[in-house]
Amino acid sequence: MNLQAVKQALPYGAILEISKRTGIEYSVVNRTLLGNKTRKRLEIIQATAEYLTEYKAKEQETLQALKRAMSEGHPAQLAARIDRSREKYGEGTSPLH
Repeated sequence: MNLQAVKQALPYGAILEISKRTGIEYSVVNRTLLGNKTRKRLEIIQATAEYLTEYKAKEQETLQALKRAMSEGHPAQLAARIDRSREKYGEGTSPLH
């Protein structure tokens, strides 16, 4: 697994949040996600997987709520913009963070 690719996919502030959740120093989490072998590697990978799962679920929920709110006023136009944004940026990613 390419942890550097995982690190690139993390939203701003994720490494700090993972560090807080695990109680592992920020620098160790960062080095691990850069691909260095550390003693806490498995714990960091697990916490990162949990964080990303939660983040993506919350992002999807938020985008759906936004889509519903936008479609109440202008159904076709505004809802279609969200769909185009998802197509452009991919599922689970957003220019909104």
